[in-house]
Amino acid sequence: NLAPYTINFEVMQTPDQVPPVITSFNPASGSPIKFKTSEKVISFKLNEPVECRWSFGDQDYSLMENNFSCDTTVTNYSVINGYSCNGILTGVTQNISETTSYYIRCKDQPWLEGNETDIYQRNPSPTSSIYNLRPSQQLLITEITPNGDLLLGRTVNNFTLTAKTSGGGFAGKAQCSWKLSYQNSSSVYAYFASTNSSTHTQIITNKTAAVYDINVKCTDEALNEVNQTASLNLMYDSSPPIISRIFNSKNTLKVFTDEPAICKFMQVASPLGCLFSILDPNSTLMYGTNSLEHTTPFKKGFLYLIKCQDYYQNENTICNFYDYKLV
Repeated sequence: NLAPYTINFEVMQTPDQVPPVITSFNPASGSPIKFKTSEKVISFKLNEPVECRWSFGDQDYSLMENNFSCDTTVTNYSVINGYSCNGILTGVTQNISETTSYYIRCKDQPWLEGNETDIYQRNPSPTSSIYNLRPSQQLLITEITPNGDLLLGRTVNNFTLTAKTSGGGFAGKAQCSWKLSYQNSSSVYAYFASTNSSTHTQIITNKTAAVYDINVKCTDEALNEVNQTASLNLMYDSSPPIISRIFNSKNTLKVFTDEPAICKFMQVASPLGCLFSILDPNSTLMYGTNSLEHTTPFKKGFLYLIKCQDYYQNENTICNFYDYKLV
């Protein structure tokens, strides 16, 4: 509607008889704490200014031994976002199969302390809010791959860096970052493209051939941390496969290469030079793809022009010849 309207209200002068209410905890109840620690700073929100206490047993507010630090005055920020309390809970069990329970009670209207009357009195929580904490295991990086020697090629020039985590407070779930460094070079950590789980991956491209230190560090929501380093010897294959032997065996032409490869041939009646590439649609693929031995039925009366290409698409620049007349 276009016309403005007015809202009138007033605050009742009757006593507040409603006890305070805890609306949320941070971290949530049941959360793990850092490995080999026995205490945790927590905070929680309430619907009004309060004073709060905690104990290991369920008892009245007046009997609880430990205090929280709380918002005790009305502010515009707190009216909108809730009133905060925070403090340190101690004595968390170290038994991984157990949890520690804490009992929390609060009392509203702190400004009435020492000034209560028969009508205006503070309201304590009638029951305890139970809050639990549990220990966590050590966070571990169980795998970093690749490590050791890694061979890439002219066209295959990227690899996937993978790290795996276990333990911690969330069964290995963590956020991890990485960096590669070599020859005292400086680099900064960057988060894995895929992380916040127990497997973390990042595609690495266009790196110079060198021996790298792979540094990985991870943190989970329980504040467990772990760092680990692996070594990577990155190399590039720029050499084509070498044909070590060619011969005819019982009308089968056999070609042997010094590394796994694919080989193709063309049959010509007379020498024409090496006029085809491995991608030439007129060439014929030999049996033995990505192996060391390559074969094809042999026909007399033809000159065989043979080319081979390895996994990294390094191709012979010249042809190998097999001429039955020369055998």
